[in-house]
Amino acid sequence: SSGINAEYGDSRCERDLLEICRSIDERHDVLKVTEQGCEQSLDQLRQLNSSRPNTPQIMWRLVRMMFEEAKHNARAGLDSKTQLVEALDIARSAVDMGEQNSKCHLWYAILLGDTCKYDDTKAKLTKGMEFDKHVRISLQLDPHNSTALHLLGRYCYEVAGIKWWEAKIAAKLFGSVPQSTYDEALKHFLAADELNSEWVENTLFIVKCLVALGREKEARVWIARIKDPEKELASQVEELRNKL
Repeated sequence: SSGINAEYGDSRCERDLLEICRSIDERHDVLKVTEQGCEQSLDQLRQLNSSRPNTPQIMWRLVRMMFEEAKHNARAGLDSKTQLVEALDIARSAVDMGEQNSKCHLWYAILLGDTCKYDDTKAKLTKGMEFDKHVRISLQLDPHNSTALHLLGRYCYEVAGIKWWEAKIAAKLFGSVPQSTYDEALKHFLAADELNSEWVENTLFIVKCLVALGREKEARVWIARIKDPEKELASQVEELRNKL
């Protein structure tokens, strides 16, 4: 079925691998909440990655859990750079192995975005264009993925607010400057909202776009939908509420 193809990106996926993947996915949301859960899942995924090398369906799931563990480390004040750079390498290999797998492209893009914080402006801009390319490929393969739509919105939002000196470096590097608008970013965030209206971070970016477009009245309606933001987003929500 197309659901399985979209989820696992490979209609010829062996039945036993399909079962393994389903069981990993069923437990993912519970295990990612705690550091112990992440470690337990990572042990299993690393073993699977060793026993079934070059299997894109396992590789992107390993990357996904490495990303979750890095978030725990960051909250604990630990450096996650080594782990995230390793995850990026695995994600890049997963894309090479699974060109038709939407999640491989999606997780490669997520890791490109997340490792940007370690880079200079030149590397950031290069990664940004690569990010855009792989999010769009992911959406071509699976058009109803709210995460990919949100990420495309984030890219457009960043590009719409590009600083003059970043534009100058981009023009020198690539011969052109990435182009986008807050209207385009808003379109992608609204499309993601249609698929996942409970996603606070996505709602927050809808508000940010409306504010940037001078549509404060609509922004107030959207921000009223945010009832109980998670700790990481609470200060941003509060700041926007005060502006409005």
